[in-house]
Amino acid sequence: MVGVGMIPRNEVGLIFAQMGLTTGIFSSRVFSALTLMVMLTTFLTPPLLRLLFPPGLARGKPVTPEGIQDSITEP
Repeated sequence: MVGVGMIPRNEVGLIFAQMGLTTGIFSSRVFSALTLMVMLTTFLTPPLLRLLFPPGLARGKPVTPEGIQDSITEP
């Protein structure tokens, strides 16, 4: 889940791609491919996160683990 949550952190990759284009390390075709990949992964992340997280967490409702009441001791 953490890996999917980190997908949209592409702004650093986009900065390095721009630097590569500016310095001549990347051609405009490579820069275009990198930019497209950044956009695709950014747009795909929210649906993937919805699939990975339980419905209760997606709506902000607390999820109680099964059997937690058995392990709670009264003072």
